[in-house]
Amino acid sequence: MFNFLFALILLISLSRGSFCDVFRIDLSTGKIEGESRTASYSPLENQTGIVFLGIPFAKPPIRELRFEKPVRPEKWMGVLETKKYSSACMSDLKRTFKSPPYGTVSEDCLYLNVFTNKFCLKTKNCSVMLVIHGGKVEFESASAFNPDILINNFVGNNRNIIVVTTNYRLGIFGFSNFGEEIKNLGMYDVLESINWIHREIRNFGGDPKKLTLAGHSAGGALIAVLILSPELPPNLVARQILMSSPLQEKTKRTNSKFSREIARILKCSDISCLKNIEASRLFEAQQEVEQNSSYFFDGIIMDGKIMEDYFDVTLSNGNSGISRIPTLLGTTTGELRISQFCQNSNGTVDQEKIKEVCWKFGATYRFENPQDFAQKCTERYGNFSMAQYFSDDLDTYAPTRKLAEFHSNSKSDVFLYSYKYSGAGEAFDKYMKNTPSPTHSEDLIYVFGTHRKSEKMNMKDYLIEKVYSGIFADFVNFKKPLENEKENWEIFEENNGARYFEIDFDENGKLIGNGMRNGYYQDAHQFWNEDVKKNFTRIHLESYPKSLDSHFTQNLMNILKYHHQKPAENVETKPREIWNELYEELDEFVKKLTGKTRRFFVADNEKFMSSENVEKEENGGGLGFFDIFFYFYLGVIGISILFIVFHQTWRYFWKNENGVRNRDGYTLLQ
Repeated sequence: MFNFLFALILLISLSRGSFCDVFRIDLSTGKIEGESRTASYSPLENQTGIVFLGIPFAKPPIRELRFEKPVRPEKWMGVLETKKYSSACMSDLKRTFKSPPYGTVSEDCLYLNVFTNKFCLKTKNCSVMLVIHGGKVEFESASAFNPDILINNFVGNNRNIIVVTTNYRLGIFGFSNFGEEIKNLGMYDVLESINWIHREIRNFGGDPKKLTLAGHSAGGALIAVLILSPELPPNLVARQILMSSPLQEKTKRTNSKFSREIARILKCSDISCLKNIEASRLFEAQQEVEQNSSYFFDGIIMDGKIMEDYFDVTLSNGNSGISRIPTLLGTTTGELRISQFCQNSNGTVDQEKIKEVCWKFGATYRFENPQDFAQKCTERYGNFSMAQYFSDDLDTYAPTRKLAEFHSNSKSDVFLYSYKYSGAGEAFDKYMKNTPSPTHSEDLIYVFGTHRKSEKMNMKDYLIEKVYSGIFADFVNFKKPLENEKENWEIFEENNGARYFEIDFDENGKLIGNGMRNGYYQDAHQFWNEDVKKNFTRIHLESYPKSLDSHFTQNLMNILKYHHQKPAENVETKPREIWNELYEELDEFVKKLTGKTRRFFVADNEKFMSSENVEKEENGGGLGFFDIFFYFYLGVIGISILFIVFHQTWRYFWKNENGVRNRDGYTLLQ
């Protein structure tokens, strides 16, 4: 009987959705026209909002503006209709839109969307939330959000939050690394959308001084970096929400090999050539490199501007100059669990695999004594219950704890959570089948609606949606989650138990009481943030040969996983033979790192390189080139001192006669 009534209510609600009144807004660039929209999916009370879709916040980044910072749009005449989503930025349709009907993609994609209501238009004082989508800064889009869910969860229900969703350039278009050219363009797009909000949001009833940045996964990582960036002017952002945001190590060389390989495929030796390539062909080249090469696209680049220094260095240098920004951040208890491949089906751990993980990580992570690290690592992760946590401890839990501590020490109010509810079932479109719930992005079905199977939602799911989205709405409006609830969500303090809120729901869709817990992932924090930092010295990345990218450290776990897993299992992105090739390349890489000679770690060995040498190193790994010269001259001359003299003379001549420049300043290829 209950199911019948639920179905009847849902059917009635689905028939109510409609667009009706038209609304016009005056912007500094011209008039726009949006319309009201009533949500139509929930058996609970649906809400009405006013939506403006596809508002340009920058000129189309095409032709001469490709690979350049965003430029403000020109004024237009008449009224611009903003009732449909713009195209997503260049990306894989299926990964961006998840399921048919797929939207469109285009290089002309720098548009944002605003969701407001009559109350905000009248009072001109509503809080604003800018949502930054995830997707490894490689796919997904602001055009993939369901407007009805944003209206019900934030604009309506007396929450009166103006939601802004924005596109930013992805992949090679937004995060290319061609040496001296501008990097992290996608992040500059987000920065420009923040500037747009400060110029225009009052026209929609919003207060720019109440701006919250909210992001999940890569979107959260982007925000975490941007908040600490000298490129973000002070006082532009009032609060931040970081959901399941992996904070991997980024370097100056991130995406450099990936970008150069694309240029090689397109036979381009400079930026002007790449600017004249068709966008579709440029994206095809990106896909070709992703799928058929041993190179990786790894997102944000440590460029010295947007990302001023290595993330762990920034967090270790203290809090001077950092704005005090209330922060809500947390993770799910399942996340990714990539290191599950070390577990056997019989409840044991494959000791050889976990030893390999620890040894190769110790080497690629640049510990001076990787064998000592490997021993400690194996002791921690060498049992069945712990092996699966290696990757999440490293990339998510320990960095989240460290970031919470960093902002807490800057006298910001920090609210930390762990999402534990595992009852979403078929309502969540689970894309990592073997990962225990709640996995990465499982909680999003109750906030932004992504990865959600609406036809599988039941009454309990809708009740949870109202409560869980309310946690974020309260933070946006009141700087504190659960402001009007009986639960007291305490501020995170490192010296007061590192307390966090455990989010779980009962069978009636209500929060399980007494959610505060001590010691957010204390063991992971103790091992990675305390013991490893204290006991193991890392060799500075600048001491590595310039030919070596950072992608082994960032992709180590996937390389090992896809090499070792059964042939019948799904292999992500690259074919199995490429993963096996990467595994062999990783083996050689580690052997060179841990060889008997320590000259590998002397930066001066490769301070200057020619474009020709870069190409050779792409094929040979870099170190072999110098080994050949070392042993050749050692054999001919017979004594090492003569080799050094000859080698330095050769370097001086090559630099001055052939215009060799430091690797960080190379143009493209030859």
